[in-house]
Amino acid sequence: MVAAEAPTGALAGFAGQRVLVVPVQAFRADSGVTPSRATWDGMRRGFDDSLGAAIAATGIGKRWGYAADVVQYAKRNVMYAGDPYALGAQSLAGASLKVGDQLPEMVASSLRPLIALGDTRLALVPVYLQVERLGVRERARLRLVLVDGRGSTVLWLGDVVGNAVSDGRDPELFRSLVAQVAALVAPR
Repeated sequence: MVAAEAPTGALAGFAGQRVLVVPVQAFRADSGVTPSRATWDGMRRGFDDSLGAAIAATGIGKRWGYAADVVQYAKRNVMYAGDPYALGAQSLAGASLKVGDQLPEMVASSLRPLIALGDTRLALVPVYLQVERLGVRERARLRLVLVDGRGSTVLWLGDVVGNAVSDGRDPELFRSLVAQVAALVAPR
């Protein structure tokens, strides 16, 4: 089953709980152009920061933990937590993944220390950020998986799609995507 495009408010039921939003794990581009490591690192941090700010602005605020928090937890606890940018989440990108599935052990064991440090059991994993070509336009897509880190199960998954833009460097490429994610979690 391919993850469906996520409907507005799909994660609103989790707004009152503590959820840890980990850093986006991978980048894909239909054009086949892969950014350099330095470009991707900067893009990822900027995207993670924008995503955290947009979710916090929905009224959730600091009830949730965001990528910058996760990175700080890992830096302060290097002997306990692994690299929050390399959770082995590629296995969550598969078309056969569905709600109720057990997490692959590599992902589960990478998430457990982070959710413990974040004082939660739930993690929202941005599995990959993708730029898709639509003729002369481009749009961004984000695969999200909400997991119960203690139970090692998939609670929700979906793809969030931003608006198509004519220039892939247009700030709107990611801005509309981030707004769509915030709409998923906005308390009703």
